[in-house]
Parts: sequence; C-alpha cells; structure tokens
Amino acid sequence: LRFAYNVNDLFLAESAFFHVLLLPSFAAELQLCHVQIFGVRSITSASPPVARFKFVNGVIFPSELIQGRTDSAIFISTNGRTATITLDGSASSDPDGDPISFFGVVYYDEPDIHLAGSANPVVSFEGRLGDDRRSFRFYVVSHSSAPFYPPIEYSEAHFDFDVVTPADAAFWLIDDLNETEEDLPEIHLRHRPALFKALRSASERLRQGKLKKGIRSLRRFQSLIRVQRRHLSPQVTHAFISYTQAVIDAAKQSHSNLMAP
Repeated sequence: LRFAYNVNDLFLAESAFFHVLLLPSFAAELQLCHVQIFGVRSITSASPPVARFKFVNGVIFPSELIQGRTDSAIFISTNGRTATITLDGSASSDPDGDPISFFGVVYYDEPDIHLAGSANPVVSFEGRLGDDRRSFRFYVVSHSSAPFYPPIEYSEAHFDFDVVTPADAAFWLIDDLNETEEDLPEIHLRHRPALFKALRSASERLRQGKLKKGIRSLRRFQSLIRVQRRHLSPQVTHAFISYTQAVIDAAKQSHSNLMAP
C-alpha cells in the first residue's frame, strides 16, 4: 500500500491494483466518485458528497480566470521563503445529509504532507518558495449510517499551485499575455509592446529591490489596460487589474517585512 489514512472509523487504501477513478474538472466543482476499497464497490443508495472549494488567498492567472478555470493558482511569498495556502470547502455538502469531514494531501518530490481529517472545512498549509508546480488533493468524506462497511463515501478536488516572489509573479504575467493571445483570439489587447515593457521593467525593478519603480511600472500596466475598457469586457479588465494589484500588495508587504527590525 502506498497510502493509508484512518480517522473516525474511516480507512482509505490506495494501491497499485486498486485506484479510485477520477474525472477531470475545469471549474473544480469537482470530481465525484464512489470509494472503491480492495476492488469491491459499495452497493447502497447513498450518494457521495459534493466537494466545492475556493481559494482564500491565491492569485489566478488572467487567461485561466477569463475561461472560468479555478483549479490552479499562484501564491506570492512575502517573506522570501514560504506562503500560506488556504482553501475553504464550506460550500461542500452531502446529498443524504450525512456528516462530512475534510482532509488533504500535498504532493511534493520530498515526503508528501498529509493534513489530518477534521470537521473544519478550511484547510491551510505552508507552500515552499522555489519548488516546481505542486498539486494538492482535497477530500470531502461523508460518514454514512447505511448498513455496510466501511460506512463512507467521498469526493475529491484537485488543484496545482506555485509559490513565487512578487518579481516572478510580474514576469510570469508576460507568458500569460501570450497564452491569452493564443487561447483567446477574440480578446484583442492593444499596446502589447508597451504592456510587455511595463511587466519586464516591473519584474526587474522588484528583483533589484527598487519597490517604488517596480510599482510604478505595474501601475503603468494597469493604465494601459484601463484605456482599453471600451473594447474589453469588464471580466477581462478585472482579471488583469486584480492580478497586478495582488502583485503590488505583495511587493509592499514583502518590502515591509524586509525593513522590519
């Protein structure tokens, strides 16, 4: 067995031979399936719970936000080492009214992080700066009173995350602008050379510790987006403005932390 978890009479086993089949989801509404333990599927009328979560502090790339994709995000570190990643699963529910609990697994190259089961739908852990993109699986488990063993059904939510610096967050937006052009050709962003120049300047200045100049470049980017509001939808405008504002706020906090005694 590669993984075993035991809480409140709950035992989930995952082996090389018996895997739970998962379905992909763009909006993270999310994958629903019955638990299968040792190859025997429970046969009851009980329904699996519905797993719904939202990021509390993550920043979603504009191209993904515009397409309604909320299954990945970046988390901007303000201390140069880590970032707290928090998800809220309070919108999850069980159709049969059975009590539910929550737990998760963070997958790294090094030993995975297992978050203990709890009735608290808010899940938090520390993501490390510099790691490649990692994944997190968020489980919602219902404890059924149906006469079978084990008395559980569950649903799984999955997302990817990166922990980055404010300078990296600004630079990565350049790639996202290119993806927007490729994946969303109906969105015609004007002044693209100026947009790219503003982001490159912001990333370089923030990396050099020049906070005011870095923020000035990000404000320049926001102004270039705002002047296009006549032909950009409010959703597109908001996606780019909110992303860059998150970078600005994180850069300010990072600078304050650096200057603190």
